Amino acid sequence: MKLFVIYIALLMSSFLAYGECQNYDYYIDNQYGSSTHLRTQLEWMRCPVGMNWTPEGCEGEASRFTWQAALVYAADVVFNDKMDWRVPNKNELQSIVNYYCNEPAVNDNVFMDIPLSDYWTSTHTVADHDNVWSVNLAIGTVNTSPKNRELFFLLVR
Repeated sequence: MKLFVIYIALLMSSFLAYGECQNYDYYIDNQYGSSTHLRTQLEWMRCPVGMNWTPEGCEGEASRFTWQAALVYAADVVFNDKMDWRVPNKNELQSIVNYYCNEPAVNDNVFMDIPLSDYWTSTHTVADHDNVWSVNLAIGTVNTSPKNRELFFLLVR
């Protein structure tokens, strides 16, 4: 009986610990809508394409693009006088996911008010070049998505 009580106590404490979403990844606020992820040194736009940054968070409506259209769009972006913005690869987008959190599975102090959905990466799947890896920023899952599907995307440099 004593062992059973200890087991239940441990089980409950693990649920309580999991329920607390801690944003352990640290970012530098670069002002004007971008932040640098300290662990990777990547600079991220804080809002998906189509939304605008304000001190209160992302405003407006995020735009969905096919994969090819997202790559073309990213190649022409100039933001804060920087021209090297791009769609992140799979590992880069996964690097901002906090697997202890969901809805959102990213630091919501940095990526405020973003749509909780699948986001494009620039990485093809190995088996099928008609599909690309995407990351769901609501729950942190990595998925394959057909290139002709329309998804949101963040930009990185």
